Amino acid sequence: MSSFVKNPTSLSANKGPITAWSFSRWKDYDKCPFYCKLKHVDKRKEPSSPAMARGADIAAKTEAYFAGTLSRLPAELSSLGDDFRFLKKQKTKFFEQQWGFKIDWTPTAWNDWNNCWLRAKIDIGYHEGTTVHIRDGKTGKFREMQSEDYMLQLSLYAATAVARFPDAQKVTTQLLYTDQGLRYPEQAVEYTRKEALLLQKDWEKRTKKMLNDTTFKPKPGDACRWCAFAKSKGGPCKY
Repeated sequence: MSSFVKNPTSLSANKGPITAWSFSRWKDYDKCPFYCKLKHVDKRKEPSSPAMARGADIAAKTEAYFAGTLSRLPAELSSLGDDFRFLKKQKTKFFEQQWGFKIDWTPTAWNDWNNCWLRAKIDIGYHEGTTVHIRDGKTGKFREMQSEDYMLQLSLYAATAVARFPDAQKVTTQLLYTDQGLRYPEQAVEYTRKEALLLQKDWEKRTKKMLNDTTFKPKPGDACRWCAFAKSKGGPCKY
């Protein structure tokens, strides 16, 4: 069963066909509800790109490095080599995690199709007492104009971390842009447990519209120029 097809016996708080979300899917909806429907409800495929293939390749190498099957730091990570070597040394590290949460933020399996309400992929993290540190490796360019989106993604990591680890009293989050050797922000963002719990409420509000949408109206704008479903590319959208 698709994770986005509503089971009438579960997730009763959601009224639309999308019943499970992630940060990337919420961003798709925020960009254009119709695009989100085509991609996640209708399951229309988008063409792959060299950038996507490269990102997947680097992610696989990074996982192999942390798993120990690749002994040397991948060249693609060398710009932030000290960061990745430090992370690998942590005895409490976890990497390439797929976290699933029910609508009340209690953990569940990623593939719990009846109850999983939120899915979050975690690149690398570790425990330090009652503090959880989460880092997300990024390929491609850092774009200052998207800093608000980056901070929102970091806030979701904090919200999920305190749900995953009930003893966590603090969470730090940071993005690592390996192509540019850039950390964003330069100093990791720190959230107290209280702040992270408030962020859970914030995300409930942010995703409410998407989870109750039944019309998915197009949102024409600059993004239409690159949309694979645009009219100019022979897609089903009228824009």
